[in-house]
Amino acid sequence: MVSHSERPTSKTAGARSKTMRAFRALRALRPEAALKLLPRVRRVQGLEMMRTIRRLTKSSGKKRTIVKRLLGATLSAAASFSLIPVIYALSTLWPEGMSSASALSLKTLGCVPANAMSRWFGRFADSDRIPYFVHQREIRMLIKTYGIDISEVEHPLDHYHTLQEFFSRRLRPNARPPHPLCPLVSPCDAEVLQVGRMTSDDMILQVKGDTYAMSTLMQTTKQFSPRKPGFDRIYFLFHLRPRDYHRFHSPADIEVIEAAHIPGTLHPVTYASSKWIPGLFAKNERVSLMTKWQFGNLAFVPVGATCVGSISLGFDPRIRTNKTSSVQNIF
Repeated sequence: MVSHSERPTSKTAGARSKTMRAFRALRALRPEAALKLLPRVRRVQGLEMMRTIRRLTKSSGKKRTIVKRLLGATLSAAASFSLIPVIYALSTLWPEGMSSASALSLKTLGCVPANAMSRWFGRFADSDRIPYFVHQREIRMLIKTYGIDISEVEHPLDHYHTLQEFFSRRLRPNARPPHPLCPLVSPCDAEVLQVGRMTSDDMILQVKGDTYAMSTLMQTTKQFSPRKPGFDRIYFLFHLRPRDYHRFHSPADIEVIEAAHIPGTLHPVTYASSKWIPGLFAKNERVSLMTKWQFGNLAFVPVGATCVGSISLGFDPRIRTNKTSSVQNIF
């Protein structure tokens, strides 16, 4: 038997109860059906929010102004963050062969504060104010969700005090010994998304029909040396998944000629997003390295992504990405 105090005492409580029931029902549906019903649930939430706004803004004077400003900021933030799941679903699940994003979709994507979100996430992941057990729980959840192989990790899990420490973990010695006879190796643990030959004018093919210049990606003052007869320029596109070891290494015996930090946005970087967002890798924040090796020039460009926007180089501590400054630097 339900007592009077346990019953909903207002229309707002009833609306909240309806919203929760609707969300539970959505979880049980197939994705296509859930997407069709989601606007109705959002409408119920909107009505509840409007009732709350009217109730809070009945007061007058300074209090009313403060409440309106707080509500305005909250609604703006909520509107921005509500776009994130939709955009990420499109950028990570876009089927192969579908058309690129429309101009409106790209403008909407540009309104998402991806850089600020990544900085906030980085502060959370590296914060020593958050209890140790919370970080440990996040680490173990990450391992379980993505199937991370912890047998290769340098230290026991209890050694990592923050999520960031585990995410930027080192591997145990000799976990990835390079082949002694191979002059070029993979610079990272990753899946190879694309391999191809550059065109005669050094254009890179991102997807069918969408190309961009190597000079646009690099933006260094040093350019490639002229091609030798009979030689091609090959490019590789590596994608570091959440489960992968997130440090990268020199792919060959190289000499760094120049390094450049190119500020930009931090869109999701997946195979699907590369098909949906034109010129994706030339838009995101990145660090470009022009180097020399035994066969001529070798370019190496680590590209940041959403919530993985911090790139640092062990040999040059001056280069740090995802900062509030948007000035390009060449070192």
